[in-house]
Amino acid sequence: LRNTAKKPSVKNSLVRKYIEINSPSAFRYTIVDYSGSTVSKGSLVQGMNIVNTASLVNGMYIVQFTNGQQQYAEKLMKQ
Repeated sequence: LRNTAKKPSVKNSLVRKYIEINSPSAFRYTIVDYSGSTVSKGSLVQGMNIVNTASLVNGMYIVQFTNGQQQYAEKLMKQ
């Protein structure tokens, strides 16, 4: 059997006040700006999660996900 574990997915990569993230299980997330500074971090539960981005300045970010065994990243743009 192959490992069919799925990664968390950002519903829309263009965000304003919040990010909707669908997570297959418990993951930790870190939002990093393009200079490499961590601007937000927290935990995700299985299912749909809402992460507030109202305090972020407009621009490009990378959302990193990890559960201790797997790591993923997605780009997003805050407007």
